[in-house]
Amino acid sequence: MASSTQSSDRYIMGSPFRGLFVVINNEVFENAPRRKGTEKDTGRLKATFEQLGFNVKVYDNKSTIEMLQIMAEAKDLSEEYDCLGVAILSHGIEDKIYGVARDDVRPLDAVLGPLKDTKKGIPKLILIQACRGENLDDGHLVPEDHDASSNSKAEDKAIRVPIESDFLYHFSTSPGYYSFRNATNGSVFIQKLCDVFDEFIKSNVEIDVVKSMIQVNRRVAEDYESFVANPKDKAFHKKKQMPSFVCMLRKELFLKKQT
Repeated sequence: MASSTQSSDRYIMGSPFRGLFVVINNEVFENAPRRKGTEKDTGRLKATFEQLGFNVKVYDNKSTIEMLQIMAEAKDLSEEYDCLGVAILSHGIEDKIYGVARDDVRPLDAVLGPLKDTKKGIPKLILIQACRGENLDDGHLVPEDHDASSNSKAEDKAIRVPIESDFLYHFSTSPGYYSFRNATNGSVFIQKLCDVFDEFIKSNVEIDVVKSMIQVNRRVAEDYESFVANPKDKAFHKKKQMPSFVCMLRKELFLKKQT
């Protein structure tokens, strides 16, 4: 039997500004290669999420300490919104993310830790464009498919939920694998994600966010194959990439173009 405290199967999106969206765009590092093309990803994210009613804030070239401070500020500001989005565009390895300072690496869970203390049970969409290892995916052949706003106070209806709830993480690649980015066009993951969202925006159709994540996964997995012209980098030629997401939402999350 459904709980009497559950007023809706969807997260409510009724505020004038639907959400806060924070982009951490790390391009220039003290002792790591420059992430050329990342400005293309930042521009696409800003344009897409502003159309969805988000207040987008971009932070360039931040250390992990500064990233922690930004997350704490975002947590405080999120009280005014119905949704919180975060995109971290940086270098990464396994479950860690790099800041721009020398030897600056910290567990991703620690960087995002402040967001787990939000007092409202709002959905939190986390996009991570970063490597998660050094493995390369050669791909393999598979057969084609065949036919076989509430104004009531939160404390009035308070329920206890896990601190890990209401998060949706979408990673550019699978654990242990390399994540590709083009110096001219940006990363395949962010560009495909914005392509999917923009198609719904253009048609003025609601975005079922979780289902859209699957569309993004499919487009990256099926449409993308790396191309490297330099023989010195032939190990990176004709490789595939598989994004992955982890859903800990308690309700359905829908977004729509804000008019």
